[in-house]
Amino acid sequence: MHKVFGIKENEKYYDREGAYIIPVRGDTVDVVRTPKGYFLLGGGIESGESHTDCIARECLEEAGYAVSVGEMVCSAETYCYHEKFGFFHPIQTYYRGELGEKISAPTESDHEFMWVRYGDIKGRMFLAMQDWALAKAFGKRTELGLCRGEVAVEPHNDAWVTAAQQTITALRELLNGAASDIQHVGSTAVHGICAKPIIDIAVGAADLGDVLALNDVLAEHGFIFRGHDVPEQYLYVCGGFDYRTHHVHVVRYGSEAWENYLNMRDYLNCHSVDARAYSELKRNLAEQYPDDRDSYTNMKSAFISDILAKAREWRMDPCRWIP
Repeated sequence: MHKVFGIKENEKYYDREGAYIIPVRGDTVDVVRTPKGYFLLGGGIESGESHTDCIARECLEEAGYAVSVGEMVCSAETYCYHEKFGFFHPIQTYYRGELGEKISAPTESDHEFMWVRYGDIKGRMFLAMQDWALAKAFGKRTELGLCRGEVAVEPHNDAWVTAAQQTITALRELLNGAASDIQHVGSTAVHGICAKPIIDIAVGAADLGDVLALNDVLAEHGFIFRGHDVPEQYLYVCGGFDYRTHHVHVVRYGSEAWENYLNMRDYLNCHSVDARAYSELKRNLAEQYPDDRDSYTNMKSAFISDILAKAREWRMDPCRWIP
């Protein structure tokens, strides 16, 4: 099984073949954590090495363990931009296997070897293709995330609601009172319509500075600060280097932006005709612009403006039904 990630630009890429091991023990897996994020054990293949030789060398360097390499799980490649190599094309093969005895201390001091539960590491690998490989090794279907720039919509999935509630619970604990309210918004919060498999969360705060002061704490738990999304909003993302599973929008509580997030969600959940029209529009645009996120977004703007106008009028109706 093989999968291609990213979008290939009309550039010359540096190809790099690598081999990796996925040691599974029950519901846990062995990974390494670096300053950049989480990775599988393994790395680039040196001249003259077999895949097994590469994995054995990398496991000694990164963890200090001997290793027994098993059957192949899958392979993947991605097109991305690397700060060192420029346009980068890693091609990786993933194997099952077991770690043996501890032979030496790891030689890569910035690599922390650890066993983690699959449920805790899912969606947090630095590379989308390694997160996909983990899902294959555990026999799971990946339910969240898109590569940056990719456009794809899926039918509504109840797992999105569960994932959003888990994220909201985690944010409430991390923000420790800095948020006045936290809500699941966007299309994944509207039942019965298609959506990109990326969870949108709106955080309403009386003082945005209170949230910004917690950036380091949020980053430690996978919420990475990305600056201004749009004016008067801050964006945090979850996922890996080249993909996103969550967008967290921090806005002033009670502001127009906050009300727009809630109004659109609630209106579409109460008006099935407009909801179906929005769903169909997104499906058509995703087919038309599968690799052009900007065009996909821009072509929705007129419809969204119309829905927001209807939603504001509906919200003022005292006889409205609020879910």
